[in-house]
Amino acid sequence: VDDGVDIPREMVVGIYERIQQKELKSNEDHVTYVTKVEKSIMGMKAKVERISIEIQYQELFHWKRESRDRYRLEVYQGAMNSEKLFPMVGKFANSDD
Repeated sequence: VDDGVDIPREMVVGIYERIQQKELKSNEDHVTYVTKVEKSIMGMKAKVERISIEIQYQELFHWKRESRDRYRLEVYQGAMNSEKLFPMVGKFANSDD
């Protein structure tokens, strides 16, 4: 600033070195916080929807089953289809909540 006349060079070098050692970071803003909350809510919603789809699918084929093996096959396919619909919630499926 002003060819180093206003601020001594040692002070500018000191500021630069402190910034270099400990990077300046901004705090989390409101938008970032809201986005995180929405993602957590949507994750919970997807888990509930997945369980609901599996239960409905099992009930549908429970009444229409022709043999025990056919029922197992269709329920297994239903579980696989729900993973395709909600791939992000797989980690929640095995939780003991």
